[in-house]
Amino acid sequence: MSYDDDLSHEPKESRMSEERTLARKGSPELGGWVADQTAGYESTLEFGSGLGAYTRFIASPVKDGIEAFEPYVATARADPDNKGCWFYLGDMLNFEEIVDLDYEVALFVDSLEHLEKDDGRELLLRCQDVFQKIAVMVPIGPIENEPCDGNQLQRHLSTWYADDLISLGFDAIVDERSCAYATWCKP
Repeated sequence: MSYDDDLSHEPKESRMSEERTLARKGSPELGGWVADQTAGYESTLEFGSGLGAYTRFIASPVKDGIEAFEPYVATARADPDNKGCWFYLGDMLNFEEIVDLDYEVALFVDSLEHLEKDDGRELLLRCQDVFQKIAVMVPIGPIENEPCDGNQLQRHLSTWYADDLISLGFDAIVDERSCAYATWCKP
């Protein structure tokens, strides 16, 4: 989903301030992609899961998320729409030290751009050692994003292009909203 399609329906100027809030519900279209990517797998871990807006669409029986912003984790855990999901509190860059299960799928929905580019690449490479499949949705090109809900982690720290993911062995396509949808499967 692109920045302008974030479902907040607020004027762009208000979305660029600290008073901005994260969308509480995910788009059905992107949710369908999440379900398709995770169907047939026993377990999926979403990186940067926020409020669980896409974690709840995971088709795996075990569907969990990792999120560094404590208020989002508390809200996600309390949300009845997230029944059956677990949310770990912690930095996704340290997921190996935080999660206590072996997951089959790593899911990144609007989260890689919140990391420094080198950190994002390193994280994807580490995930290739651990997971059977990685599914990524990331906005393409420079898209400014400032904090929302008082969460400084909402800032975009890197710019991604489909070629960045292809160079790491992913199959990637770019949609009409300038988002890359990319997958990698363990050979």
